[in-house]
Amino acid sequence: MTVALTQPRGWRLRLPARLDGRIGWGTVGTLAVIAVWQLVVGAGVVPSYVLPTPLQIVDAWVGALDLIAVNLPATLRTAGLGYLAGNAVAIALAALAGLWSPAEGLVSRLAIAAHCIPTIALAPILLVVAPGELPGIILAALGVFFATLVGMLTGMRYPDGRAVEAHHAFGGRRLTELVKVKLPYGMPGMFSGLLLGVPGAIVGALMSEYLMVGRGMGGAITAAQEQLDAARVWALCLTCALVSALAFAAVGALQRAVLPWLAETSVSYAAAGARGASAHPVRDTVLGLLVFLSVACTLWWGALQVFGISPYLGKTPLDVLEYLVVGPAALAHTAELLGYLGTTLGNAALGLALGTLVAVVLAAAFCAVPALREAAMPTVLLARSVPLLAMIPAIALALGSGLLTVVALTALLSFFPTLITVMNALDAVPRDISDLARAYNASRADVTFRIRAVYAVPAVFQSLRITATGALLGAIVAEWLASPGGIGYFVLRSASESKFVALWSAVVVVTLVSMVLYVIVVAVETAVRRRIL
Repeated sequence: MTVALTQPRGWRLRLPARLDGRIGWGTVGTLAVIAVWQLVVGAGVVPSYVLPTPLQIVDAWVGALDLIAVNLPATLRTAGLGYLAGNAVAIALAALAGLWSPAEGLVSRLAIAAHCIPTIALAPILLVVAPGELPGIILAALGVFFATLVGMLTGMRYPDGRAVEAHHAFGGRRLTELVKVKLPYGMPGMFSGLLLGVPGAIVGALMSEYLMVGRGMGGAITAAQEQLDAARVWALCLTCALVSALAFAAVGALQRAVLPWLAETSVSYAAAGARGASAHPVRDTVLGLLVFLSVACTLWWGALQVFGISPYLGKTPLDVLEYLVVGPAALAHTAELLGYLGTTLGNAALGLALGTLVAVVLAAAFCAVPALREAAMPTVLLARSVPLLAMIPAIALALGSGLLTVVALTALLSFFPTLITVMNALDAVPRDISDLARAYNASRADVTFRIRAVYAVPAVFQSLRITATGALLGAIVAEWLASPGGIGYFVLRSASESKFVALWSAVVVVTLVSMVLYVIVVAVETAVRRRIL
């Protein structure tokens, strides 16, 4: 099926000339949010020590200008270097997978493993082995790497079959197929990843400063929290959010400049099975897993040797194997870890389902009523850019330290990537199909549920590839900082008691479970594609 990337002709409210356009509605929506915020907090519905009023935040921001001028450049430098490094590696690996198809499985598995490593547990190790701002650069790179790689691989995996056949018929080689056929189909997904990675890079940099280094904007936020200065905390966080939103807009402008053909060209999605199934799927799967495990364990052991990590802190794959499988207390260790993990999986599933459902509903509403989209998107993008890690204490004060805080955080982490990805897909509904539906007097509901929903399904699964694992990691972070339960609490307790083999074992188990979740999402996506596309 061919998808023409064009702007939908949804219903549009007629506006006065001075308000017509995205800037006018965006300004109206932002001012409305600020006004409601001021009224709600000013009336005492929400205590000001949890959510200060906008006027209090502005006053705190003015008082913190000198602090921001000193610390913001350091955070931006770390985030920028991580953003460039993570995306460069992602693009290079996607090109390798497109050039040599057997590498795609290994690249995907290694990328999933890197994405699924709980960074909050990795941070103390990076502090020991990496000097200066390198821990922040690594965390920022991890925050952008996976989204860009998944977006490129998804687009490159399903090019227009006619283009591929024509290329082969004219004697094209693999390199020219990559450059002229696959990369153009991967670039929209690449830019989706670049957009999603902007706040991810800033959050990664803030995480390093917040947890380890104590400098930059993360260090300033930490100091404000220790002083119980809620207004300054919000002022600093919103400053980071504003910078992130500006960078997001810049990447969007770059996308429109580099890919002007998005509004005219077609992208074709085909079922995975259409490319030809393996003659020996079980054998190929087992061999792929063995190769992945061999490479991953070699990299793990090699990193311990290269960075000179002491055996007391750095544990090898054999240490984890003994702790979980072959040691005398392995059964008890595994049962304890899986018990904590079950709690985390339940929390993450609730947040993932809630965030995804709300995002899909809002995306459909924004597509049907462009004025609503234009009014709400500035606030949505700004909220997406807020460093949620720094806001967990405020969320915990509002909702309490427990299930609600964990579910709220995981829902927020799932909501924004899904909303952006699904909106892009709804914008890609072919104009000729919409015109044909109108010619046959199809209602707006018919167009939404019978046409646009079909085009949104691949986008939902593309976002689930990111959010399914991201929700699990978000639940771990929330449990670490604001909930006395789950695998996050287990990791925190293990680190505080210097039980590093338990800490490494938890990281391995979470990584493997996240990879299983990713494989399940891909399997369901493949089955759905075969049925509807």
